[in-house]
Formats: sequence, structure tokens, C-alpha cells
Amino acid sequence: MRKLITLFICCTLLSVATPASAETNPFTPVFSEVILDLPIMPGLNENPETAVIFDKAEGRFIETTAAGKIKMQTVKLFYNKALPPLGWTPVTDTVFHRDQEVLTLDIQQTTGEQVNVSFTLSPQK
Repeated sequence: MRKLITLFICCTLLSVATPASAETNPFTPVFSEVILDLPIMPGLNENPETAVIFDKAEGRFIETTAAGKIKMQTVKLFYNKALPPLGWTPVTDTVFHRDQEVLTLDIQQTTGEQVNVSFTLSPQK
């Protein structure tokens, strides 16, 4: 069992240490450049240039956006499955709570299947 755990850790470290692994493996998770532990759904592209970051005594306030050709309901389903294993508790299908922070997703369907998502991390009120 110990050898299996050691092998798993080595493989995990190797995949993280190999920069090309994300390009060659479509199953490698991609995380936000702005909210570091926020997964970015496959098919969405984050736009970190739009980020807003404030660090205050009450907590941090961070906003970032992503867009892609995906249906709004698919985005909601993805984040309702992906966020709880990372410690986020769903409050609604677009609002999540963890520790003293709230993560809000503002999902806007534009023309066709284009969707814009705004992720806002803020202190719990």
C-alpha cells in the first residue's frame, strides 16, 4: 500500500512539474490565474486582464471573468460538481460559501451558445 501511495505522489508531482502536460492532456485541470484555487471549466477562457483585486482587513475581494461557447446550464452543473470537493458549500446554484468567503458566479448567456461568467470572491457579510 505504501508503494502505491508513493507511486501516486511521484506521478502527481511529475505531471505538475511537466509544463507541456496541460497542452497534451485534455483532462488536466486548469485553474484561474486570479483566484488560484478556482477551476476554470473546459471550454471557458479566463480573461485575467479584467481582474479586480482588493485585499482589506475584512477579507479579500477578487473578481475575474471567463467566456466561451457553452450553455449556461452546463456551466452551472460543472461548478456545482467541481466546487464542493474544494470545500465550497452551495448556497444556490451560483453562490458558494467556504470559511469566511463567498464565491458568486454571474453567468450571462449572450447570442447563440456564447456565455460570459464573472467570478466574485468576497468576504462573508
